[in-house]
Amino acid sequence: MSLGRQAASGAAWNYAAFLLSKGLLFVATLILARLLSPAEFGLVGMALLVIGLLDILRDFGIGSALIYRQDGGQGVANLAFFLSVAIGIVLFAANWVLAPVAAGFFKTSGPADTGIVTSLLQTLGFSLLFSSLGSTHDALLQKSIDYRKRMIPEVGRTLVKGVLQVLLVLLGFGVWGLVIGQVVGEAFATLLLWVVMPWRPSLHIERKYFGTILNYGVQLTVVGGLGTLLADVDYLIIGGMLGEIALGYYTLAFRIPELLIKNLAQAVSTVAFPVAARLQSDLPALREAYLKMQRYMLAILAPIGAGLYALTPPLIHLLFQARWDPIIPVMQILSIYMLLGGVNHWPGVVYKALGRPGILNVLSLVKLVLLVPTLWWCAANYGIVGVAWGQLAVRLVGIVIDMRVVSNFVSVSVWANVRALIPSLAASALMAATLQLLLSAASGQPSIPVLIVLVVAGAAEYAGLLWLLDSEAVKALFALARTFIPGRSLPAVPRLD
Repeated sequence: MSLGRQAASGAAWNYAAFLLSKGLLFVATLILARLLSPAEFGLVGMALLVIGLLDILRDFGIGSALIYRQDGGQGVANLAFFLSVAIGIVLFAANWVLAPVAAGFFKTSGPADTGIVTSLLQTLGFSLLFSSLGSTHDALLQKSIDYRKRMIPEVGRTLVKGVLQVLLVLLGFGVWGLVIGQVVGEAFATLLLWVVMPWRPSLHIERKYFGTILNYGVQLTVVGGLGTLLADVDYLIIGGMLGEIALGYYTLAFRIPELLIKNLAQAVSTVAFPVAARLQSDLPALREAYLKMQRYMLAILAPIGAGLYALTPPLIHLLFQARWDPIIPVMQILSIYMLLGGVNHWPGVVYKALGRPGILNVLSLVKLVLLVPTLWWCAANYGIVGVAWGQLAVRLVGIVIDMRVVSNFVSVSVWANVRALIPSLAASALMAATLQLLLSAASGQPSIPVLIVLVVAGAAEYAGLLWLLDSEAVKALFALARTFIPGRSLPAVPRLD
């Protein structure tokens, strides 16, 4: 199969995994939000935040280094496996010892809640051990662009986690149900990775690659660490300054647009990296792939983000109890923030594919310097709504910076970047305005059937507007959509090879 067709197939299967796993997670979130209080969500969010930071060190960029290297074979894979397991063991031990210190950073209602966060964090540390045992198998599946097999552990993790979490909370386990479900789900995903990926480690290790693997991995670890800080500094500031209730509100406000928008962009960029790595010596092909990915991805993300912005108030009223109403303005702002975040994925893919991940470190530091004082001031003066506005403002600045820097590597001007995005942004803005007008004209709270009609009408309006503004993008997306139909051939668009 040609590289372009592999990319289309990989994207299709990865998106199928995304739809199934995130759909299951979304349903579980709806149920759990009715069973747990904002404070309980906040306590678990504090523990998950620390584990998320440690998870960057757990991989240590070794999986990405394995994907980047196109030579070495079994010996390099063995080296990556044993390094990953060793790092996982060290992090588990460090997390267990330092959990009380980490829990003490957050503002809680008292020592009892701080103790709960400590215990939750120590238990979540087991997920670091389990994931380290499967990270090499996952990297090898990505390297071969075999996302059909990778779909199995991805969906399996979410299914087991979601079902177990809901069941344990219903049985009265409270916050412990969320944590136990998280750990068991990770263990099950690792087991499935060993089943679907036939590779097995051996003692044949190519030691000569140790330096190059570690060097590339260290760079990506710094990239991942800074990226995680950028992604989670809002949680850190809210948890440290405003407490578990505010963090619980913000967590749920973040969760829905994250499920629908951010994870979709991540699902596609996961496929884009191994594809771009194969194009590292063909700059014209890499430039073409970059522009098309920017253009087509925003064509998908823009209507989701804009539509969610318009429909957030009735959606929250229908899905959750009145106690969750404070998340409405936060979720609206974050929907636009994540819509624009889709633009930020592709420069990083280019830098990693060209063996220059260090550039991401410099850019992440610049953004972090802008973000931390902005969010700190916004949280102190305007609470979680202010944090959401601060995120959006810094993201707009970051997009301009990213476009300017990446132009030096793929020879794409900032204006050419912007021009590729205008049709999707314009069509989605008009669609959102129409939806808001229809909602304001409706009397009372819209029912579920009315919301469904509005979603269908908005999608139809967006498709029509985008056809007028960029018919080529619509044709390409329809071609990709046909890959989900059994028996249909894979499209040649976008052409990457």
